[in-house]
Amino acid sequence: MFSAFVIACAASINLGIDIDSCLRYNDQWGPYKTEENCIIRSKQMHKEITEGVLKEIVFLDLDNPEHIIVKGFCEKLIEA
Repeated sequence: MFSAFVIACAASINLGIDIDSCLRYNDQWGPYKTEENCIIRSKQMHKEITEGVLKEIVFLDLDNPEHIIVKGFCEKLIEA
């Protein structure tokens, strides 16, 4: 099983990425049986944050930076 998440960080042209500002946003739909499905979901999450309904929320969470950098990830869950 796999879990999707994205990391979003504040950024500016002059200062680059502010590593201290980075926030993790966990997927609420998973987990996923295959890594492929997890990757698809992480790409959807990326798009929601950079172009969609979550964009304004993430900008507010990061104190309205000049830009944001967003990267999607999948992690393999440890099965008990």
